[in-house]
Amino acid sequence: MPRFEIEHILILDAGVAVIARQRGHGDFTVTSSSTLGGVPLRGHLDVPRKLLPNGSPDLELFAFQLANREDASRLAIGQAADLVP
Repeated sequence: MPRFEIEHILILDAGVAVIARQRGHGDFTVTSSSTLGGVPLRGHLDVPRKLLPNGSPDLELFAFQLANREDASRLAIGQAADLVP
């Protein structure tokens, strides 16, 4: 099961985005039934355009969209969260 560390929680007009860093390696998928730390996600995943100090892309950072805005309070910056497909 992929594990992530939450780095940012962004409350936007369109919903809530959670920026999280993958801990460990491995492939994963996000579907409309996926959860992050027990919180339901939309079936959508983005890779933010963040660069590392050497100028290469940070490929361990992902942006998840929460299915329900009110679930934002169930997650915290620094929290380790498992992604359940």
